[in-house]
Amino acid sequence: MTTWYISDNHWYHNNILKMEDRPYETIEEMQTSMISTWNKYIQPKDTVHYLGGFCFGGYKRWVTILEQLNGNIILYKGNHDESKVIKRLLKEGYLQDVHIVGDSFKIRSPKTNTKYILTLTHYPIEIGNRPRLFSVHGHVHSESTKSNYLNQINVGVDSPLNFGREFGQPISEEELIEYMDYISPQIEELFHKERSK
Repeated sequence: MTTWYISDNHWYHNNILKMEDRPYETIEEMQTSMISTWNKYIQPKDTVHYLGGFCFGGYKRWVTILEQLNGNIILYKGNHDESKVIKRLLKEGYLQDVHIVGDSFKIRSPKTNTKYILTLTHYPIEIGNRPRLFSVHGHVHSESTKSNYLNQINVGVDSPLNFGREFGQPISEEELIEYMDYISPQIEELFHKERSK
């Protein structure tokens, strides 16, 4: 079983095609493609940390999409995710868990044996250049300039982190750890520079 991170598919959001210059002509084409890509990577027993921005519209639209997706979805509520809808979806078993604000937990890099603390929310949190502490988020889509710190990781489908990948491809925990291993020395350096001033 694999753990995945993704956000901001914006199912049923017609304007997202132009706003983010997504590679589709219609919303139907986008949804068919993203569902196919999701299920190509995510297996039925996998865990998916979904960092908000799931669906535009009510309960029926959510169910239409959720019934087609593999994995056990843990939803971190975003600004477009209606509280009444997600509460019902959780109760009916469409979602494994829901975090209204966010959650935090530790993971370890098998390569470096480094423990990382992840804070997962829909919105990017500015925690400063803190070694081994990462804000994993969505919300800002392709606007990478809104991530002011190296330890803010945008896992949204429109994120610059996803450029060059299959559109809508989720980020595996292994890929996330690999990225944190890569960026951590730069964060450490900035942290020590700030402390020596």
